[in-house]
Amino acid sequence: MAIVFSAFFCLMAQPPVRAEIRGNGVPVELSEANFLMRSGNYGAAAEKIASVLMRRPGNEVAREEMLHLCRLMSANGSNNTNALPVSENERQEMVTLAYKSLRKTSPDKIGKMFLEASSYEKQNMHLLSCRTYLQMLSISGLDLDEKYNVEKKLRKASLRVNSKMESLPENVRGIYREAFTLMNVGDWEGSVGMWYTYSQSQSGDAEVRKLLSFPDSLIVVKGKRKSDEGNLALEAKNPELAKKCFEEALKINPNSQDAVKGLDIVKRQSKREMVSKNVAKAEKMIQADRKFKAIELLSEALKEDPSDSRVLALLQQALDISEQKSTGIVSRVKTTRAQEPEKPDKTIIALRNPEKAEAHYQRGLVYYGLRNFKEALNEWKLAVDFDPTYQKAVRALERVQSDLR
Repeated sequence: MAIVFSAFFCLMAQPPVRAEIRGNGVPVELSEANFLMRSGNYGAAAEKIASVLMRRPGNEVAREEMLHLCRLMSANGSNNTNALPVSENERQEMVTLAYKSLRKTSPDKIGKMFLEASSYEKQNMHLLSCRTYLQMLSISGLDLDEKYNVEKKLRKASLRVNSKMESLPENVRGIYREAFTLMNVGDWEGSVGMWYTYSQSQSGDAEVRKLLSFPDSLIVVKGKRKSDEGNLALEAKNPELAKKCFEEALKINPNSQDAVKGLDIVKRQSKREMVSKNVAKAEKMIQADRKFKAIELLSEALKEDPSDSRVLALLQQALDISEQKSTGIVSRVKTTRAQEPEKPDKTIIALRNPEKAEAHYQRGLVYYGLRNFKEALNEWKLAVDFDPTYQKAVRALERVQSDLR
């Protein structure tokens, strides 16, 4: 089977039209594979085609036959289990690998997810069906017709969730709404945190309890606990322990935004400490009339924080000594002082403002929760403008754009 699996990755990015096997100039294995496919012996046919592809990966006929075989297995495999020399799990794995190599989604996988969502809807667990539909929309290679169908079902299920939301006690309705909004815009980590808060006061909600029991939910909760330990370490002014906790949180949950944010805080605190140390040392150097050493220390600090007023003031003090204005070192540093903060650094600050990005992101969540998609779109556009690297805002913007379409 290893040979078969390797062969699937030789498939074209777009499936060509299948050619008929005639035998003229075609390897004998392909003629044999064609006969085996017609008799339902898919496993043996796959071995024959794979042997050709291993010798000649660019063989168009072999690639067409392999794609045709995968479609046969996907459409008819479950009805021909007696003729298959491979197990059902192997068949599904082969089909999934084949479609993956074509950058498409296996019909088996889509079909299973539709069945899962339908099962939840029959149990009146529309929140869980929404979760499944959202997972489907995140799959790469989803055909446009399938995507439209999924989004239509998602909207219908969302209306049922909104109906349930309106029947909740007022003290928990806002928490539920926020959790559902975060789930819709792709912030699974934030969503799980809110569902966890909701479940503490509404322990009888079986649907939310089930949602929190999923493996990806448990990973988020476990990673969040470790991030919380990191935040406590930050409050206790223990950056080394905080960094360790945030790094462990990322190992548990690589998508943890809390951990990424925590590491960013640790990094900024470390920079501030370095700047403060350099400023203190530079003050002593200036008092000791060691201006060159002071300039060197302040230049290093300026690289970390070009807008620090203490650094700029001390640097100006050192540069104002007339005897040293003509030296190469001073001229170079003075140029750095005059140019760097004014042009490139202010541009960077103007382009990336995480605080404003977060504020607009939160406003967008409120509008989205109220189904005011146009205002949510405007807020999330501003969030991305202020911080193009803010992934939660990027995902939210994509979600609301899809809703508006």
